[in-house]
Amino acid sequence: MTDQFPGTGPPPARRTVLGAMAAAGTGIALGLTAVPRATAATAASGSYVVESGSSGRRQTILGLGFEIQSDHIGAQDNEMDPDDPVRSGAPHDLTESERARFYRDILMGGRADRGFRYCRLGQGIWLRGVSQDRKQIVGRWSSQMGVLAEMHEQAKLDGLAATYFTPAPYWKSTQSLMNGTLACFAPSFATTHPQYNGDKARFLDDFGDSVVRDLKYLESNGLPVRMWGLQNEPGNWDRKYGSCGYTAESYLETFRAVAPKVRSAFPGVLVHVDSRDGQSGGFGTAVRGDSTALSYVDAWTHHYTSQSPDKLISAPAYYLDNREGREVFNDEFEWEGASTLNHELTVDTAHSVMNWMTFADSRTWFWLHALKPTYTNVAVGYGLGIWRPDEDDDFSEYPGIQKGHWDYNAPVWNALSGFTRYLPWNSVRHHVEEPVDPATGKPSVNNRIMAWRTPEGKLVLALTHRVPNAQTSTAAPYTFEVSTDSGRTFTGHRFRWSPHTEPLAENNVARGTASGPELSITVQPNTIEFWVENN
Repeated sequence: MTDQFPGTGPPPARRTVLGAMAAAGTGIALGLTAVPRATAATAASGSYVVESGSSGRRQTILGLGFEIQSDHIGAQDNEMDPDDPVRSGAPHDLTESERARFYRDILMGGRADRGFRYCRLGQGIWLRGVSQDRKQIVGRWSSQMGVLAEMHEQAKLDGLAATYFTPAPYWKSTQSLMNGTLACFAPSFATTHPQYNGDKARFLDDFGDSVVRDLKYLESNGLPVRMWGLQNEPGNWDRKYGSCGYTAESYLETFRAVAPKVRSAFPGVLVHVDSRDGQSGGFGTAVRGDSTALSYVDAWTHHYTSQSPDKLISAPAYYLDNREGREVFNDEFEWEGASTLNHELTVDTAHSVMNWMTFADSRTWFWLHALKPTYTNVAVGYGLGIWRPDEDDDFSEYPGIQKGHWDYNAPVWNALSGFTRYLPWNSVRHHVEEPVDPATGKPSVNNRIMAWRTPEGKLVLALTHRVPNAQTSTAAPYTFEVSTDSGRTFTGHRFRWSPHTEPLAENNVARGTASGPELSITVQPNTIEFWVENN
């Protein structure tokens, strides 16, 4: 496999340890080193101009999203037992005081008003109870939904991004949450569902009604639905966690049957395709080619994960072309296979937010999990924080985290917490004229800048300086010479990689002040800084 755009050849797998996919068009997964990073910039400084007036206005940024692991899964993070007796998940496992701290300090990002906006809820995996008739996805234990509603209310979230990992067993060819496809697309359809007498259209019509019931169930339990996707990574077959595979043709046929019902029942819900390869993979291409199906699409969603986001600058066509007037955004980012994260990957995580919003005009961006359990092998690569469930008695890992408690996962939290703190909901991004690399004619992939005005009108700058991790302690700093139309004073805040023993050592560190309109800000290697205009 070449390191071309994910999806132009075999698309990237969600978890590389699961092996090759059975669906057509899938294959070898991208790893952490699949996309070579550019070498560090040689220039010691650069000149930037913020177009902060009306002509520089770009998209309104809605806010960030996260996924919640609200049910149990195996230590390898890829082993789900649909009959699992363990009742465990976040925030359910946390003590009352730890839940409150989680809502305040992670989900609200330390703000008094609100931080993250959306919670991505994986139906059929992180919410996987099954109704008696086996047709609906519901809570798996009595308090699960109540705690999720508490999280939504106390963290002041806007709502859910509800996406099936799998529908309920009745609708599956396997009659299980695990593997298979929709029953009507399997040769066994007449055997598993003789009541339909082979009528696929009637089956899909009933399935669409069931999807609407699942969404109404969430809303009736205090969890408003703001986004809906038919299927997470629809090319995934034979997973070790809940999944439902489609071909491009069966995905299109199902979407045509279900999306109109979702739109009718929830007129304001954002409908997106396809939670992996957006408009450019086989599923998105099939939907783009059907004018009826396309009329229900509001956005294309990608899983551009576990790699530097440089291609949004250097080779963006896969992510930006063929949008048909719809928005694009990344609704999953994590570091697969990472047992630890270094300084450079911390900055890469921030770059993912900045590059999607700057070069794709994305209005939101999703990190995979708010909390991961202490027993999983991917906690560092997947969690903003790490919690200890009651069933984990192995204190050789994360000995400082007691049962029912959580701590920050500093390499990720320090990459993202500046955005939850200083990029409030409904901020407006402003264009920045920046220098280009003479060799490529494109902006630097290592020295990034993003500017926005908050709803209160404050101008904020996000600045980064990335170098190869091995050079963090020896590389030279980089100076941003930034022209603004503001004569006010800006206050700086630094974020960068910290060890787990001191998770907040490099989080929101005061950098002093600088006065506009001409700002000269020197940023140290592998550092993220936010400069906020004072009142």
